[in-house]
Amino acid sequence: MTPILQPNLAAIYRRVSTDHQDGSLALQEQRVNDYAAFKGLTVSEGLAFSDPDTSGSIAMAERHGGRALMNRLGLGDVKHLIVAKIDRLGRNVRDALGVLEYCEGQGIVLHIADFGGDAISTQGHMGKLIITVLLAVAEWELGEIRDRTQKRMDHKFAAGELTGNVPYGFDCEYTFADGATHPSTEALAAAELAPFIAEHGAIISKRLGSNFAEQELIQLMADLRATTTQPVGSYTAIAMSYTAIAASMNDRGTRTKQGRPWACGNVRSVLLSRHTQRVLAARAKSEAVNLDH
Repeated sequence: MTPILQPNLAAIYRRVSTDHQDGSLALQEQRVNDYAAFKGLTVSEGLAFSDPDTSGSIAMAERHGGRALMNRLGLGDVKHLIVAKIDRLGRNVRDALGVLEYCEGQGIVLHIADFGGDAISTQGHMGKLIITVLLAVAEWELGEIRDRTQKRMDHKFAAGELTGNVPYGFDCEYTFADGATHPSTEALAAAELAPFIAEHGAIISKRLGSNFAEQELIQLMADLRATTTQPVGSYTAIAMSYTAIAASMNDRGTRTKQGRPWACGNVRSVLLSRHTQRVLAARAKSEAVNLDH
């Protein structure tokens, strides 16, 4: 039996990105439900869809809640789709426009409940034009956020500061407000840092320092990677595989930063790390200087 279009039936969609800086799902739900009540629209049970901890750069069809929403809209009985803000659809113009075109093809009106304190919908041509422009702005903002984040990460990397997990070949030294320091082979969680902060004050810096034993193993892995395992013809050679290097490292009794046996993925991530590249470049430069003298 084909569902009958219900002029006042609405679906709502909510999304919170991974940084949790753009409003909770509950706040979005309240906003869109208030809007639906104001417009006299009905949101029946099963027509509320959400994607927690989901970046706007992920396509709607690849989100769990987004995919369920699009499948539900395809039944043909829903006339309206309400979102709190335009960027809840996504920050990729092409994908979000695809959602707009899909809604238009299904005869569904898209409503943006919070448009700078007002509301807007695609019920008219002007509304669709404005929403299209706003999506372009949302994509531009995402690019700006990524650019600022990358620049901040690059600055920290250049200054030798910890930006995530402690990379292989390094340890981390935490410095606190009273000058006290605490070395660690891994990044410490908030709960682990709490006693130090309570005793010594806020964290002033998290700087990486060389773990020379691990850096010697990095050089060994790099040398093994450059080792020819079998010649092919007269000119081409195959470097030692990551799997073979992992086996060699395990045979030597060494372990990863987490204390586990080496696997090909561990070797690959270490050798391709930009921290490793900096270590190898510095060593190569030092060896060149020594040869000159």
